[in-house]
Amino acid sequence: MQARLKWWLIGIIALAVISLLSVLRPITIADRLNLEDGKPIMPQKVVGPFKLYTPYPDIRLGLDLRGGTQLRLQCQKSAIFTYDVPEVVKLKTDEERSTEQGKIADALPESKLGGKRDITVRESQIEIRTRVKDKADMDQQQATIDAAIRGLYADARHIKGSPEFKQVSLADLRDVMTNLENRINVYGVSEAIFQAEPPDKILVELPGVKDPERARELLQSTAVLEFRYVPAMYEPTAATKDPKTGGEETTSFRRKSNLPGSTEELVPVKKVLDESRPIGQNGLTGRDMNNDAQVLMMPAQETAVTFSLKPDATRTWGDFTKKHIGQYVAVVLDGKIISCPVIKTAIMEGETSISGGFNGPDGGKRANMLKIQLNAGALPVDIVPVEQREVSATLGKDSLNSSLIAGGFGFLLILLFMVWYYRLPGVLACAALIIYCILLIGALKAIDATLTLPGIFGIVLSIGMAVDANIIIFERLKEELRAGKTMRAAIEAGFKRAWTAILDANVCSILTGIVLYLLGTGPVKGFAVTLVVGVAVSMFTAITVTRLFMDLVCVSRFSLRPSLFGVAERDLARMR
Repeated sequence: MQARLKWWLIGIIALAVISLLSVLRPITIADRLNLEDGKPIMPQKVVGPFKLYTPYPDIRLGLDLRGGTQLRLQCQKSAIFTYDVPEVVKLKTDEERSTEQGKIADALPESKLGGKRDITVRESQIEIRTRVKDKADMDQQQATIDAAIRGLYADARHIKGSPEFKQVSLADLRDVMTNLENRINVYGVSEAIFQAEPPDKILVELPGVKDPERARELLQSTAVLEFRYVPAMYEPTAATKDPKTGGEETTSFRRKSNLPGSTEELVPVKKVLDESRPIGQNGLTGRDMNNDAQVLMMPAQETAVTFSLKPDATRTWGDFTKKHIGQYVAVVLDGKIISCPVIKTAIMEGETSISGGFNGPDGGKRANMLKIQLNAGALPVDIVPVEQREVSATLGKDSLNSSLIAGGFGFLLILLFMVWYYRLPGVLACAALIIYCILLIGALKAIDATLTLPGIFGIVLSIGMAVDANIIIFERLKEELRAGKTMRAAIEAGFKRAWTAILDANVCSILTGIVLYLLGTGPVKGFAVTLVVGVAVSMFTAITVTRLFMDLVCVSRFSLRPSLFGVAERDLARMR
């Protein structure tokens, strides 16, 4: 065997082995757990006394094959209304601004605006952020807000550029998908599929997840963590357990009173939240945190979530805590107060912790959820679910089994036809086709593709195209042998003349797949990916692997028998 052929053969065998090993991995004890029941995704199986584990294909299956949950999320547009109010300049202390902020919140309840709203009173301005559906909705909200603000401040006027309509951009969609993917991957669902649907929707597929409520809770929360200064007139009462939330502890507030014989007035949490002001010039939020949140669970101590702040935020936090020792800070997550600790000492550096809200029966789970959300980051925009669908795992399993049976039956027919019609080249084509399947699976694994039912159709189609390339080569080979050429010359000419036709056909197929991927959605994309990858791999195997096998045959005694290549002796005699 020539040295060149030897090294080519070793290289192709090594590539096939690597591809095969890339999609087969053993089950380990620390394998990924099921989101629903906490059990391993694949069943563990003990083989012999050494506790070996059976390998399984490590290929991502789409929602249509595995079953699970599908959610369609809509990113919310927002509007910013900013007013210049000379009267606000008279407010010198944080307590005065907090009281004024609460007065504005009372005049603009969220029910009037149809959704969430944030109010901030600055040195001479009032800023109100709301969620809107479109510009028409913004105009309606502006009329409501203008009436309320001018009813409180006769001299209030819009600043230049207000109101500002914040549209959902493609960058926002990408950021949201990245954030959601980080959350769901950490939570244990590594096969989640996120697909943007401009202008403002995202399709989320969670194969294997049969508890959509838990998935929606994790995805929908914006994880906006804020630290707000609680007005000195309020203090939290002892945490009480709310039976509606399964025993979850909630914080309530009361108004301080130093008058003899007076009763302590309970204050709604919403009112305290409306009057609580951000810490620092631009507010201290989860965006100022390092992604290092951890859950701290110690015996005889409260469960806490610890994290550290970025340098600028650390200085802001240190200055604030130094000036407000003995007062309270509200830790607000997605508009809800989850903790209200007292500032006991100035925190100039080191870790900060959140505690006091994780002591219920599900406290550990909620603490872990908060850790995941904080480490993944805050969403740039609010999201709401607009559609939810569950896909039966039975349907997916039946579809997968039917597809595999159909594909295996078709593959067997192709092998039988090639051996029957092309004799020895047909056997070589079958060997090349098996290598092609191994390399194709390895390539799909390398690009982390998700296998769907249309994707299987693309694989079956690309198998047919792989055989088509071999058929063109073998027909050219027979023509060259009938023309009286030697076996080596016939192989060389057959591959050279067939190459143009193979290249044109495969390039057209690849371009078609690229167009389908760019313009298609969902299942069409899955079909396009497997088609493009399959056609590209088929070109490699037809030109490289099949050619190598033919060259190996050429240096063997089989080359002396043209009948093994589908050419009868009478045809050769006629040519002579």
